[in-house]
Amino acid sequence: FKATLSADVTGELVPDAWKTLVLDRYGQNGRLSFTGIAGQRLGLQVSGQQTLPADRNVYYAVYAPDRTLLTSGTLRGGGALDLSTLPADGTYQVFVDPYYGETLTAQLRLATGTAEGLGVANGSVSYEARAAGEAAYFTFTAKDGDNLGLGISELQVTPENWYAHSYVRVFRPDGKQGWSSTCYLSHGGCDVNLPRLSAGTYAVVVEPVSAGQRLRFKATLSADVTGELVPDAWKTLVLDRYGQNGRLSFTGIAGQRL
Repeated sequence: FKATLSADVTGELVPDAWKTLVLDRYGQNGRLSFTGIAGQRLGLQVSGQQTLPADRNVYYAVYAPDRTLLTSGTLRGGGALDLSTLPADGTYQVFVDPYYGETLTAQLRLATGTAEGLGVANGSVSYEARAAGEAAYFTFTAKDGDNLGLGISELQVTPENWYAHSYVRVFRPDGKQGWSSTCYLSHGGCDVNLPRLSAGTYAVVVEPVSAGQRLRFKATLSADVTGELVPDAWKTLVLDRYGQNGRLSFTGIAGQRL
């Protein structure tokens, strides 16, 4: 056999900028750092991940300034990790470890999720992955009691096949997954209903089902359309944004039949 001893590859991640990581020695790891602020919401995107041998898993772990584990995950081809709300000011570390010592080339991005401009007051946001396996990462802020709808439209998956679809996951302000949906290419997209939200910053991850697939789509975040119904009167309801919902109310009396 051959034995190789290597120093970890180091570097710095800056918000919303892609960085190339190359681990060209067998058994070598990556150890990247970034400066975080308490209360900040961030995600880690990985694109174009290539290993030799090919299609191997890579372990990613993010550590807080006090060296406690913030989050971790295993990715193949690419993907995204939600780092939730950062607990403290200071220097964070991203540890990258190919499962069985494979060599690695990948693009990493420390994403704020705000660069694409997803919000209820904005129009649809277009997203096109740089490479196969890449997942999109967005954040948005909600007020207490908000009722929102998230729509994924004009979905394109390359290459197309019978199982071409993507997953949508929405994470709460505390970092726990709250909602999810599957978007099928045959349907052109999907939606996620987000009722009765608590105040805070939420994260959205849209990822392909296969590491060999590349996504392109539009995302739209909308407030529910509200209104009042009165007996025996017609009311027009218009939902003109993809994924938008209607929430109409009426006053009823006990025993009334409607």
